[in-house]
Amino acid sequence: KQWYQRRVRAEKDATLTTLLVVCSFVICYSVHYFLIVNYTVYLVTGHSTEFSDTQFYAVEACWLLLTNLNSALNPVIYLFRNTTFKHELFNLKSNLLKYSHHESVSHHVMRDKQTSSFSYQ
Repeated sequence: KQWYQRRVRAEKDATLTTLLVVCSFVICYSVHYFLIVNYTVYLVTGHSTEFSDTQFYAVEACWLLLTNLNSALNPVIYLFRNTTFKHELFNLKSNLLKYSHHESVSHHVMRDKQTSSFSYQ
């Protein structure tokens, strides 16, 4: 029974991860699809939405930014949906915080020993 529950949980996690990836794709490529529809309407009817040069370049820049954002989001989504990765990241963060606190205390103690003062700062 535990095996079945773990499998169901794993399938739910995989489904949610896939849904997040697909939603990020749809959102990030929506400007691209808008440009394709606009160009298709222009080819078929000879009329398109009137864009000034500035507006066109702004839409094009937005399209480039969002498509690159989608490429950057996919690995982040996969990594943070992975429970092993999240666990290891939390452990790394905890170890770094302990190590940085230990280093700062030992640094102050060493500096104080050089000045013959043993106060903590």
